[in-house]
Amino acid sequence: LTKELWRKFPNFMVIGECWEGGGFEHRDQIMMHSGIVPRLFNLPLTLSSILGKRIHKNGSISNVPHQDVSTIHKWQQQRTENYPRGAFVIQSSTGHSYPYPALLYGKAAWAAVDLLFFLPDVPMTFIGETEGR
Repeated sequence: LTKELWRKFPNFMVIGECWEGGGFEHRDQIMMHSGIVPRLFNLPLTLSSILGKRIHKNGSISNVPHQDVSTIHKWQQQRTENYPRGAFVIQSSTGHSYPYPALLYGKAAWAAVDLLFFLPDVPMTFIGETEGR
């Protein structure tokens, strides 16, 4: 359906929220092959693990052992190795039930937002987030 829409309306874009895990680890690739641009939410989970935090489904945070910074590289490689040629995703800085980066990352919040803008994905922030609110 989305590929037919793109043929008729080349500037039209279908964006789909893509929550992974629990048997849906490759949902982003399935969406891409269908012509849908996935909006991902795993960046906050990956970054918080480096800072020694875990975000739970309900948005609460708990302390866990710090992961090595190479976790970001591994996450990026695993995520993109099977993407179709020319595919792109929208990477969110946070999710509906996740805390804003300022609360989640503390002093590392600006570095986290900077990373979001330097990834090859299309960045997505929430209202006021880039002003530190």
